[in-house]
Order: sequence, then C-alpha cells, then structure tokens
Amino acid sequence: MTSTSSSSAGARRAALPLAWACLAALTLGVAGSIVPVIAAAGGRAPSPVDDRERLEIRERLLDSAWDSVLSSTPIARRPVVDVGATVDDSQAGALITECLEEAGFAANSAGSLAPGQTRVSFAVARYSCTTRHPTLSQVTSGLSDDQRGALWDHYAMRVRPCLAGLGLPVSAPPERGYFVDRFGFDTWNPFDTVRAGGFPAPFVDRAELRCRSVPAWLDLTSPAP
Repeated sequence: MTSTSSSSAGARRAALPLAWACLAALTLGVAGSIVPVIAAAGGRAPSPVDDRERLEIRERLLDSAWDSVLSSTPIARRPVVDVGATVDDSQAGALITECLEEAGFAANSAGSLAPGQTRVSFAVARYSCTTRHPTLSQVTSGLSDDQRGALWDHYAMRVRPCLAGLGLPVSAPPERGYFVDRFGFDTWNPFDTVRAGGFPAPFVDRAELRCRSVPAWLDLTSPAP
C-alpha cells in the first residue's frame, strides 16, 4: 500500500469517530420528511422548481416508464402510483429490490416467476416499484441553467458545509458556471466523496438524513388525496 493510500485510510478512520459523535448529538428529522429551503432573511426562498413544474416532471417520468411497459406487454393495465421522495441514484436499486420482494417477485428478472405469477403482473409491479421513488438524475435531466445553478447553490452552500460540520471528507466545488455547463457529463455532488469513503451504510444514511443531498424543490411526492 502506498503512503497516499495509507494516509487516506487513516484520515477516514480518524474522521469516523468524530462524525459518529456529531451525528449522535443531532436530533434528526423523520426519515421521509423534507427540510424546506429557508432564505437568510427568515422567509421561505422562492422555489427554483414550482409546483406546476414538479407535476410535469412527475407525469413525464410516469408516462415514459409506462410506455416502456406497453412496448413489451401491451395488455397491461396501468396502476396508480403514489410517488414518494426523490432519492439519490445510489439508493434506487435497493429500494426497487425491496419493493419487488414485498410484492412477492424476485427482483432480478421475470424468469423467476412463482406459480400464479405472470409476465404481465411482473411488468406492472416493476413499473410501480421503479417509479415510486424517482432518482435525482431522472428529475434533474431537464433542468434549465438557472435551476442547475440553484442546485449548485444547494450543494455548495448547504450540503457541503453540513457534511464538513459532521467531520466528513468533502471535495472542493467546481466553479458555478462550469457546473451549469457540464451538468449531466461531469456533475459534482459533495456526497460522492462520502459514499466512496468506505463508511458504513447506516452512517451514510444518517448523514443523508441530516444534510439532504436532494433539495426539497426536487421532491416529486404525490399530493395527499
């Protein structure tokens, strides 16, 4: 092992106790709650993505996913999906697997169907499970330059200081203009350093609850009936 690798590993080990101590002292919100973006003056800041735009994004993602179902199983009947909170792409796989298993399906393929299950029922279940929690990359794919800039503001001015305050390693942000111009090709997220740092998954989940990598204005949760 090189001296650089040893130093990096030592830094992670040194940071972990401090970060655990900081997290233990925090009163965290409920797992599904969304922390609103508050303006410095004490009022609620204007949302970079308004309710109408969130509805349009939600419907676009649902329609696109259903079109994929119909291309292979045209007799399927579309279910109503209660869309939940937007999640980081790294969290999506586990959520889909859990959802499919709760529905009684093997998560890997339609080739593992149990007696009484059909290819159509699997396709419908998979549609429901894959659209229940949109991923950050899906939701942000059509953002305007101004909205991309607002996401940089969230990452650089809120998430990064929050992670640093927990004693976690954080990378330096790119220039705001570079982030906007290269969005989707070289997208910076301060949480990437944490997720690649070898920290235990429960620890990363608790840090996510505190520092919220996904801003409230990108949450596509279906409105209450």
